[in-house]
Amino acid sequence: KVLREFQNLWAVRSMLGSTQMVDMESTKKNNFGITQVAILNPMLIPSHLDVIIGDHYFQLVFEVEKLG
Repeated sequence: KVLREFQNLWAVRSMLGSTQMVDMESTKKNNFGITQVAILNPMLIPSHLDVIIGDHYFQLVFEVEKLG
């Protein structure tokens, strides 16, 4: 739940590119976060990323969707 807070979602996605939007409505209703990130080469997005926020360890899984 802590990872789905606005500031944390923004920070994690900023590691990948320029965060454009965080869909908090969908994120609060589900157990995943939805954001839009501007990136030059989507092929460089890892399928998994390990992060530590506070004293919690998370393994993030990313799914790339086409815009539109």
